[in-house]
Amino acid sequence: MTLILNNDEVAQVFDMQRCLSILEGAYEELGEGRAVIRPMIHSFMDSPLPDTQYMFKSMEGGLERLGVMALRIASEHSRRVEMFGQMRSVMVPAAPHNKFLGLILLFSTETTELLAIMPDGHIQSQRVGATWALGARYLAREDCQTIGIYGSGQQAPAFLEAHYLVRPQVKLVKVYSPTKEHREAFAERMSKKLDLEVVPVDQPREVMRNADIVMSVTTSREPVIKAEWAEPGMHTCAISAAQMDPELFERVDVWAAHHRLKTMNVRSATVAAGGSREQAVADPDAYKSVPTLADLICGRVPGRASDSQITYFGGAQARGSEESFGSSGTGVQFASLGYEVYSIAKERGLGHEVPTDWFLEDLHP
Repeated sequence: MTLILNNDEVAQVFDMQRCLSILEGAYEELGEGRAVIRPMIHSFMDSPLPDTQYMFKSMEGGLERLGVMALRIASEHSRRVEMFGQMRSVMVPAAPHNKFLGLILLFSTETTELLAIMPDGHIQSQRVGATWALGARYLAREDCQTIGIYGSGQQAPAFLEAHYLVRPQVKLVKVYSPTKEHREAFAERMSKKLDLEVVPVDQPREVMRNADIVMSVTTSREPVIKAEWAEPGMHTCAISAAQMDPELFERVDVWAAHHRLKTMNVRSATVAAGGSREQAVADPDAYKSVPTLADLICGRVPGRASDSQITYFGGAQARGSEESFGSSGTGVQFASLGYEVYSIAKERGLGHEVPTDWFLEDLHP
């Protein structure tokens, strides 16, 4: 039988502490050569909606220990808009009932059958925060007391929770987002959830002042973390390379990337003629000296060597262009987390089962 789950059912069997542990193990396996990933592929076509592109993205990965392969796909509309004086990427809920479509398909490498189908939404938000927090586990100071965070949207809660779990001695969090009501609501919500002092600040500069960890979790396509605001001993990270000040790389002492994969962008002639509005990823050969998360976890490279070093975890953006690398997701995230969700959901009787034979055929493809 093939198990079909929804986001509410996924959330019932999933928590951030488990997510951190599972992903750390998955990246250790990747570093040891017992897992496989391929680059993300973005396929763009013109959209009938004004100032909008259609994008189909996919990635895959598998782990030999679990005997699974996962394919993560998303069918999306996106557009660039100017908000709060910055260019931002906005996903458009173009599916029926103003919804989005993203799926994880989990396959058995033993029988080749389709084990499960589940939406990617809840796992997506959790795995990003957990991955970047694993970077902080190896690069942030042990005695961190203050976190500064830019952004209060969908990804921000998981980012903050994951970083607090790897640095539980933190006492204060400062949050800034352009909308006063949003940052205040985020501060109130996360203060209660984490039993931690989370305070909204009125100016972007205040986020980085005396902060030990600084993270940017926004939709901005322009630098948010400023080089002139960086302080000795600070750990920085950004959900997108576009949010890092290029000058900051000249001050960073230790830098590790999520990976060195090169995203493939494929565009119809109509979209190509209009110029790229999506992030393209630079040839990773130029960044071979940058260690990856798997390198850190497997102990092939050291992390932070002193309390005075400025560290950074995330991708890079080429100066004067939108080319970057090292920020996108990987298939092993969805394989490892998807299998965990599938296994627990089966034990608890969650979801709906349909005959696996629906997805099988007699003819060789």
